[in-house]
Amino acid sequence: MTDESFWPVRIKDDVTVCVSPTIHQMTSYVLLEQEDWFEDEMDFVRALVTPDMNAFDIGANHGVYGLTIARRLATGRVWAFEPTIAPGAMLSKSVTLNGLADRITWVHAGLSDRDGEADIGISGDSETNSLQGAGGRTERITLHSLDAFVARESIEAEIDFVKLDAEGEEIRILAGGRDFFTRQSPLIMFELRHGNQVNHGLIEMVRSSGYDIYRLLPGLDILVEYSPLFQDGFLLNLFACKPDRAAKLAARGLLATREDIAAHTSEPPAASWQERLFTMPFAAPHADAWQAHAARLDPDYDLALSACLTAQDRSLPPAARVALAREALARVTDIADSGKGDIALWLLRLNLTHLLGERTLSLGIAQKLAGLPEATFATLKPPYLPPAARFYHRAACATHAGVMVAIQEFIQYRQGFSSYFSNAPLNDLAALSARPDHALEIDRRLVLSARRRGMPVNIPDSHDLFRAEHSANSAIWRGITR
Repeated sequence: MTDESFWPVRIKDDVTVCVSPTIHQMTSYVLLEQEDWFEDEMDFVRALVTPDMNAFDIGANHGVYGLTIARRLATGRVWAFEPTIAPGAMLSKSVTLNGLADRITWVHAGLSDRDGEADIGISGDSETNSLQGAGGRTERITLHSLDAFVARESIEAEIDFVKLDAEGEEIRILAGGRDFFTRQSPLIMFELRHGNQVNHGLIEMVRSSGYDIYRLLPGLDILVEYSPLFQDGFLLNLFACKPDRAAKLAARGLLATREDIAAHTSEPPAASWQERLFTMPFAAPHADAWQAHAARLDPDYDLALSACLTAQDRSLPPAARVALAREALARVTDIADSGKGDIALWLLRLNLTHLLGERTLSLGIAQKLAGLPEATFATLKPPYLPPAARFYHRAACATHAGVMVAIQEFIQYRQGFSSYFSNAPLNDLAALSARPDHALEIDRRLVLSARRRGMPVNIPDSHDLFRAEHSANSAIWRGITR
């Protein structure tokens, strides 16, 4: 790094995000820790992008979403609205560094229901800068209404996606863009909560503009209709679109309506688990032994496992995938409630609750499994699945010890959005880091957590963290650990 005024952090898709050179700032910390943003919606947005897509990133901050979208564009464009200087300047550096000036524009302004100026509250973490909290340190910013901005810039292109994250200003932004949101039909992503409160007013205003509300099933990357009855404290964002956009997304495999899901309910899986499981590295070496065990399986478990694996086939219609995952979860839940469940069944239940966005429930299952003695895991019988798809390619999950490590990692990844928000003891991370076959992200989390608390970290120079072929940000890590 020749410029010590920022860190160029590489994340997924070979996108470089310029951030403040400190682990005491949220964006810097999270992107180094996960080499991505912490929201489940990131991968869905990647799947959403088409080469000609146009997007408004409202509340762009350092531009993680905007840059990620722009990287996948050919003729499309992103307008990234960021009113404050510090993250906006970093976004501008990133645009240049990634060579994306023809695909993303930093709009140095905020949006509201009027044109003018305002004082915005500046916090230690730029993600929480807000017009609603201008009582402390402030910065004078320019404001536009969306309708006025679109008219002035003569934007006539179809806008396919709007990310709306303006820390409490969203209702005013919708009011200032009433003509835009009436004429156009983008998919909108917005925060479910403002602070600790569900943003009912925003949800109702979006609905009143002719948009239906959806939530993401993160393990499937499919949007389904949102019901207030669904309660999960980890749910951060909702989506909204009109029926015409919903039809386009459904045709692309990214959305499933309630009616379409119902039409596919009770359909049998298109393939048995034997046809899919042994393509995975953790299961392939045991194909013969696991096939021999198949005749002794509970028929409901057999069907649920087949349905779970089929639901993860992205070539199938989205409604069929959701219906299969829900049917599989219902069957394993019935078995568990009858008291017949074994470790394999609880692993399948964990996998399915993760697929369906039941994050609190999946975390509870993982924590229960992690609390079992290792001798219990020695009874693990095939066929089984690791906790989530990110572990399917880990050969060590062919053993019960490897599955235990995967469960402990799953807990680290899903018990919070980032270790940045936790002051938990480092014992669990250190113990995982000492186990073979753990992911490099565990070491990243351990180093960041320790260094943020001012604790020394002793890592040999030969560690993968410092090797460019294994670590996208090896040069930055050398600076952090020294």
